[in-house]
Amino acid sequence: MSCFPTRTRSGIFAPKLATRFNQVLVSDVIDFRATDGSVVMVRQLFQGKLNADVKFGGEGPYFASIQAGAFRAENAGWRQNLP
Repeated sequence: MSCFPTRTRSGIFAPKLATRFNQVLVSDVIDFRATDGSVVMVRQLFQGKLNADVKFGGEGPYFASIQAGAFRAENAGWRQNLP
């Protein structure tokens, strides 16, 4: 899986990259979870009034853009290794 930040530059090349691999890009992901051996992405619809679960189908690679602020930095595993 390839993840990109939801920014202007990645908004230009990430969809093109996904299309090049004959795949789709799940945009503005705010959460994800593993279910039955696959990844389920959560994204908001209707200006945040509804959360939708999106599950990839078929073979990878998979592409997603992560919404800014979706994950807190103190929950990242890499911070545990810092002095």
